[in-house]
Amino acid sequence: MTRFIIRTLSTRVTPLAYLIALQGVVYGAAFTFFSSSAGVQNTILFKNSALVGIHVWGVIALVSAVTLFLGMLIKSKVLTGAGSLGMFLSWTFAAIVYATGGYYYMLLPLAVINMLAHGYFYLASSLDQLWDFTPVDRHRAA
Repeated sequence: MTRFIIRTLSTRVTPLAYLIALQGVVYGAAFTFFSSSAGVQNTILFKNSALVGIHVWGVIALVSAVTLFLGMLIKSKVLTGAGSLGMFLSWTFAAIVYATGGYYYMLLPLAVINMLAHGYFYLASSLDQLWDFTPVDRHRAA
């Protein structure tokens, strides 16, 4: 089982990374295209980041998430880095909104976790290590 996991990670990005990127697409699309629905208008982010009827956070999140997803699919260091940086900044803004409003129950499970994930994607792609997982065999090194 361990060899299967190592072989999978050595050839591609883990499947959960794609789910994180798709989560950003869903959030961005909801806040961009469905901003007139009551479910979106009653969220903390919508109330604190709407600008002239256009939800800036949703547009930035959607564009960044699509860029990140495409970058991971075609293994582009530049697209992955740009998309993950945009998503990191989007979730940093969300964390600030949650923290200043006192919504700590949304801060850790949503904003901080996404900040950590997208920060990892940015660092791993900028170091060119997102697609090149080379595990250390502890038994051979000793």
